[in-house]
Amino acid sequence: MEAAYTKTAQIRDLGGTFEFPLTTEVADGLCELIYRLRHAGMYSRDALQTQFGALILVCTEAYKSKQGNEEKPLLDGLKRVLAKYPPVSGTD
Repeated sequence: MEAAYTKTAQIRDLGGTFEFPLTTEVADGLCELIYRLRHAGMYSRDALQTQFGALILVCTEAYKSKQGNEEKPLLDGLKRVLAKYPPVSGTD
């Protein structure tokens, strides 16, 4: 999970660097999911595959210049997946 988080954070950061806001937003959601799962000592293959599949999708040429507001249904669905896992409060 640590390696997955690190790679996803790198993708998130590159999305910001190269002005791909949708990639950044989806990668950030995947980072948050990994963080929540790791903190709770949980694993959900389905949730991870959903978020990862969305990340692959938004990294395609067709999504390259899209903004988050253009893909609201996708982002809302990913937020619903994330909401199934408890947020981490406080610091580690």
